[in-house]
Formats: sequence, structure tokens, C-alpha cells
Amino acid sequence: MAIHRRVKTSHVHRFLLGLSILSVFIGTISVEAATYYVATNGSDSGSGTQAQPFRSIAKGLSAMAAGDTLYIRGGTYNEKINSNAQTIPVGTSWTNAPVISGYPGETAILAVGGASELINLPHAYIQYVSFENLVLDGLTTTNNVISLGSSGAHHVRFKNCEVRNAGHIGVFFHGSFNIFTGGKVHHVGNVSVFPRPSNRHYGFYVGGSDNLIENAQIHHTNDYGIHNYHGTGISSRNVYRNLTMYATSLLYDAGAAIIASRSDSVLIYNNVLYGNTGHGILTGSLASNTRVYNNTVYGGSQTGIYVEPGATGTDVRNNIAYGNASTQILGLGVGTVLTNNLITNPRFVNPTAFDFNLQSGSPAIDAGVTLGPVQVDFKSTPRPQGAAYDIGAYESGGSTDTTPPNPPRNVALQ
Repeated sequence: MAIHRRVKTSHVHRFLLGLSILSVFIGTISVEAATYYVATNGSDSGSGTQAQPFRSIAKGLSAMAAGDTLYIRGGTYNEKINSNAQTIPVGTSWTNAPVISGYPGETAILAVGGASELINLPHAYIQYVSFENLVLDGLTTTNNVISLGSSGAHHVRFKNCEVRNAGHIGVFFHGSFNIFTGGKVHHVGNVSVFPRPSNRHYGFYVGGSDNLIENAQIHHTNDYGIHNYHGTGISSRNVYRNLTMYATSLLYDAGAAIIASRSDSVLIYNNVLYGNTGHGILTGSLASNTRVYNNTVYGGSQTGIYVEPGATGTDVRNNIAYGNASTQILGLGVGTVLTNNLITNPRFVNPTAFDFNLQSGSPAIDAGVTLGPVQVDFKSTPRPQGAAYDIGAYESGGSTDTTPPNPPRNVALQ
């Protein structure tokens, strides 16, 4: 015989009221993000506070959760960050991304003898984490300084970091939606330390899609400054903007400062390229729908902007290519659009001092077309300042306090 129990209504009401009060109480609970510290004179048995910092970055990472910050005090750390050996803290969006940062006003250097990479993040679980204000010195590394591997680490940001002395590649982005913003990548290809072929030493190798590289300096690379290429598939929708690039492809004069190949819908704009060996911007034979807008390409040893015969749908507009040793702009692809580019004297303010702002009366002023992706110029001046867009990376009439720096002198890369 089935047994039916009747619950008094008053009991039900009291139960539901209790749940309601509990849910309101729980809803008010918030967990504040934590801040931890690492210092060369710290101890991993400490609490990780500023007064009692950890000694190792690894210990600091192990304490972190989403939204936390780890400050690394000034000094040199013989450590690497490798998700094969440790769990990396991650977030669920940029609003709670963990931040691993050099301490403000101090220089935190990672330099590991004999390591393959300094930061190696091959796992797909890695997302929404930010590395900031770090110096990553790969002088004695055997491979890449930063490597985001083929398993798909995504939404990883490097902000105001310096990557230098790579044995092979400075930054390898195989995942998607990764960001390198600000900072420097330079002196890539230590063939005197780790003998290799004279080329294939890239500042950036970008094999994934939807990545962004912006507002950085890239110089002294033995091969391409940026190599956008997927070995077996297509690397799509990557954006390269507001970059200063010089002395790239030093040992490979068929290379380029920027190449897009085995790619689709790559966007290259507002970049200042000068004194590069090889081509300035190269659209490779396996590239489609590349857009090359408002760049200034000066003084290279080959063609300023070169669209290879097999490229399709390349759009080249509002660029200055001048003073390059070979042809200034050469469009040999299928369906290439070449319009509103300038290959005669643009009347730069002082190109010998690497000031590529436009003098009054420059033929580049108000001679461009409106381009939706290019809302501002190299120094964030809104476009247009006059009747129409200016050609090249600089819009006249705005602030002129941001010009490319002079390259270092008496520096040789073997």
C-alpha cells in the first residue's frame, strides 16, 4: 500500500522563506582578488605579501587564482614558466584575468641557462592570463622565448614586455586571440651561440588566427620580423598595426619585415618600416584578402610592398613606399587593388633622423581614401585631420611627439 505524506503549508512557506533569505545572503558574498609578491631575497615559506615575498615565481603562480596579481620585484630570475611542469592560473574573461607583472618602476628579468623556452604554454586550458612589464632574455635559450603551442592556448596577453636574444623565434603564436601590445622584440637569432641555418629566426611566427600585435618595436632579426604562416592550414584575420620595424631579415635578403602567406584576411596598417633588409611588406603566393593600409615603408634593400603572383584579392591603399632599393610597390597577384599610394618624395620631416611625419606641402596630405579599419594614425591622431586621409602612417596636423626611435649603433647580429 502506497504511503502519502502531507506537508503542512506553513512548513513549506517557512522552508521557502529560508531558501530566499539564504540566497540573498549568498548573493552578497564577494571574494576580493589577491596580490602576491616575489623577490630575489624572499622565501617560498613566506606568505607572499610585500613584506614576506615568495622567492620563486613558481611558488607565486601556485598561489594564484582568477583575478589575482603576482608582482615580481626587480632582479634576475633563473626560472621559466612552463605549463608542462606547473599549472598556470587562468581567468574566464579579461575582467578576471590573472596578471603576472614586473613590479612598477623595477626591472624583472627571466633568464634561464639551457632552457628551450622561457614561457611555454602549449595547453588548451590556458586562457585569459596577462604577462606584463617583464624582460624575457633568451640569450642562453635554445628555441623560442615565448611559445603558445599548437594545442591552442588562447586569449593570452603580453603587455609592455621586452623579448630579446632569442635562439630561434622571439614569439610563437600558434593559438588564437592572443595579444602582444607595447614592448619590444629584438636581437633574434643567436647563431654564434646555437649554430643554425643563417635564416629562419623570426621576431614573431604567427600560425594561429585572430591574433593582434600592436604598438611595439621589432628590430634586429636574422629573418622575417613577422612571419604570418600556417604550415598545413590557413592563418586568418591577424592584425599588425602601429609597429616600428627596422633591421629585420639581416641574414636573409629575400625575406621581409612582415610577410602574410598561407593566410586569409590579414590586416596590416599604420606601421613604420625603415632600413630593413629584404622587402618591407610581402604578400605571399598563398595569401588571400590581405589588406595593407596607411603604412610608411622607407629605405629597405628590396621592394617596399610586394604582392607575389599567387596572392589573391590583396588591397593596397594609402601607403608611402619611398627610397627602397628596388621597386617601391609591385603588385603581381590576382585581383590586386593598388590605389592612393605614394612612391615619389613624400617630404618627410627628417628621414635621416627617422622622423617620418609629413612636412607642410607634402603630396601625401589629404591624398588618401577613407578606410574603415584605420580610424587613427600611428600616434593615435584621429583621421582625417584635413579634407581627406593622409597617405602613410602619420596624419598631419596632430601631435608629433611620438616618432620612431633611433636604432642602436655598432650592434652586430651574427
